[in-house]
Amino acid sequence: MGEPSPTCIRVVLVDDHPMVRMGLRLVLRSTEGIDVVGEAEDGEEALRICAELHPDVVLMDLRLPRLDGVATTWALQRLDPVPGVLVLTASYDERLIPEALAAGASGYVFKGGSVEELVAAIRSAHGHAHQ
Repeated sequence: MGEPSPTCIRVVLVDDHPMVRMGLRLVLRSTEGIDVVGEAEDGEEALRICAELHPDVVLMDLRLPRLDGVATTWALQRLDPVPGVLVLTASYDERLIPEALAAGASGYVFKGGSVEELVAAIRSAHGHAHQ
């Protein structure tokens, strides 16, 4: 109880599907060293939440309403500190994933992947953002 450990990775989840966010939150809640501090359903909401909460990592879908994941990733690069961005995708998109990486995302993870892959990718994105 109380405040999370200072070594805890603070994560914001960004996906327009509430069930996806809920599943991710439940999985990550039971993972030591990771704390889900916020959620957003579109890119504009993600920017507001990240400016307020200063997460370490943003786990973000690419296909979002109002402001897509690539544009949101570009905009997140203007925050101080800049969070690590980890793209969350259902399949490899030959156009959007390279665009997201060029915008500053540190990597991507598939929605159908394992919990271990997700946690490792979050830790990697955190390390990438804090080099």
